Amino acid sequence: MPNRFKAALHLHTTYSDGELTLEELKAHFQKQGFQCLIMSDHAETMNPERMEEYAARCRALSEERFCIVPGLEFAYPFESGSLHLLGYGINEYQREEEPVKMIETIHRLGGVAVLAHPYPPLMSRIAPMKGSLDGIELWNTKYNGRLAPALWNYQLLQEVRELRPEVLGFYGTDFHWETQYAGMAVWIEAPQLAPASLMAGLRSGRFYAEKEGMRLTPDGSLTPDQKASFERREWLYRMWRKTVVGARGPFKALRLPVPRRLKAIARKVL
Repeated sequence: MPNRFKAALHLHTTYSDGELTLEELKAHFQKQGFQCLIMSDHAETMNPERMEEYAARCRALSEERFCIVPGLEFAYPFESGSLHLLGYGINEYQREEEPVKMIETIHRLGGVAVLAHPYPPLMSRIAPMKGSLDGIELWNTKYNGRLAPALWNYQLLQEVRELRPEVLGFYGTDFHWETQYAGMAVWIEAPQLAPASLMAGLRSGRFYAEKEGMRLTPDGSLTPDQKASFERREWLYRMWRKTVVGARGPFKALRLPVPRRLKAIARKVL
């Protein structure tokens, strides 16, 4: 039997806009049986010196039975929305002004380039990236919710895979706060629990995601029953999210902070 390691992908700490330190994040996920963390703190909070410190801290917190792989999330704001690109497995800070150039740099630094939580209005910006991306985030349990992925992400992946079948579907938690849902696990096949081995497993598609007993594949295939279920759940989530987000309206209009209790409930739901 091959070695498979339980990983969480797309994670943020106090190095960017997360609530937990790297040490606290490790303890939080270890308690839930995870063996490795594939990080993605925001590049906008980094510089070369801080990135060096961050990567060193990831190495220092890694051990025989637990591994933390550094990485960054790069944001590109456009008029129609913000495009986000994950650079999993990079140890150095470099920033390019164009997403396509950033993908090239991620590859040069030995990383895996994944389009995070795709946004349909940005399709014209995503199109030039199709020729070089390693993957597309199919289900982000913060951005899409815990009930179902956005099926548009699956359609995008299938379009890209028609020309480049090596492009993979990824699954992320987009973890920011302690009470956030963290039930999305990615099982990576690798000879050992080490950054190079884990990244090789991701790059070659030797992984699958598991959420509450449901298995999700890197090729983005869905059974008819899964697709129908996701369609129903996606609609329910959109309605529920609209209600919860709408509850913040009066506080925003009056320029008042959202009560901690309401914020805590929203975070657990969304």
